[in-house]
Amino acid sequence: MSVAQSLQQLEQLIITNIDGLKHIIGSGRGDESILTPQSSRFGMPNLKTVCIDNCSMLESLFPICCTEGLVHLEEVRIKNVPKLHTIFPVEFNLQNLKTLRICNCMLGEVLLSMSVAQSLQQLEYLIIMGTDGLKHIIGSGRGDGSNTSRESILTPQNSRFGMPNLKTVCISDCSMLESLFPICCVEGLVHLKIKNVPKLHIIFPVECNLQNLKTLRICNCMLDEVLFSTSVAQSLQQLEHLVIEGIDGLKHIIGNGRGDGSNTSKEFIPPLMPNLKMIQISACNELESLLPICCVEGLTQLQMLEIIDVPKLRYVLGECDHMDHSSLQYGNQVFLPCLESLIFYGLENLVDMCPKHYQAKWPPLTEMIVEDCPNFATTSDNMKSKSIVSSPVGECVRWT
Repeated sequence: MSVAQSLQQLEQLIITNIDGLKHIIGSGRGDESILTPQSSRFGMPNLKTVCIDNCSMLESLFPICCTEGLVHLEEVRIKNVPKLHTIFPVEFNLQNLKTLRICNCMLGEVLLSMSVAQSLQQLEYLIIMGTDGLKHIIGSGRGDGSNTSRESILTPQNSRFGMPNLKTVCISDCSMLESLFPICCVEGLVHLKIKNVPKLHIIFPVECNLQNLKTLRICNCMLDEVLFSTSVAQSLQQLEHLVIEGIDGLKHIIGNGRGDGSNTSKEFIPPLMPNLKMIQISACNELESLLPICCVEGLTQLQMLEIIDVPKLRYVLGECDHMDHSSLQYGNQVFLPCLESLIFYGLENLVDMCPKHYQAKWPPLTEMIVEDCPNFATTSDNMKSKSIVSSPVGECVRWT
């Protein structure tokens, strides 16, 4: 304890491969009283970086009331610390933290209490990997560490704070995780990657705003039938890359807001995702439609479209009830004008790019690969490039 009290100038703390270590700071009495606020009256006012790696016995980091003495902490990286169940005590102040990376730790059900989350005004990067016990990123604030109601942290009425500088979130291999953030925490996100989170059914609440999101990658999650509500899709003005892989429950990328997962709402849907350049969809066994055709006017920058192993997909651009929409009125309009590369593989029910009665026109392509799509026969000859190499139906068809 006395040594820790003297560390007024310490800026970096890096501890790796210390198997016997249980506590960073000891009480001097051989017990665990260092974990209570009554027993800690000091801080490390200049500490900016903490990196802990491969400490198999470590149980605690800092005393609770060290909180005000760590206000300059900017980076925390913790990896392979299986006995560390609580990283930040309930009342910790992390007002200058910019990077939080946690990998392969057996955490409790909640990572951040509501009060700790409220202090994260400068957080930019959040990476969580291999934390099997974690159920919620942010707790409900009830003091019991639980979040029995999923809605309690997903509705704006229950979130009175945000992480205005949070730009990158990567979550992977969290087998128990059920919820991410309150709505207000996602508005500044630029990059979001989620992989192997089987209990996460809802990523984006109905009314959240993703106006700054540029990259979205979701892999091996058991989502509900709809990924985006119409209102969320309308906010995706900066989205450039969309990657969806191994989402068995997903039926529609964009829903109509009625909760039934269909894309046949009479409500007008304006052009969406004007900066989207790449779409990659694979191993989505229930997916029935990529986008309703009424959204296609917004996809003026799309360059690459790749769809692999989506057996129920019949049309890339599905049916739409908006018969008065401008896309459907001009027979000479070219859909997806910047499309260069199209790759289809294992789409056994795919018939065409869109239903034939829409009479769509498509651009010439630099690359077109179609394999194991026995029913696909696009009606637009100009979609193929000038150099054509083809194979019998059921084999690979490639134009380059």
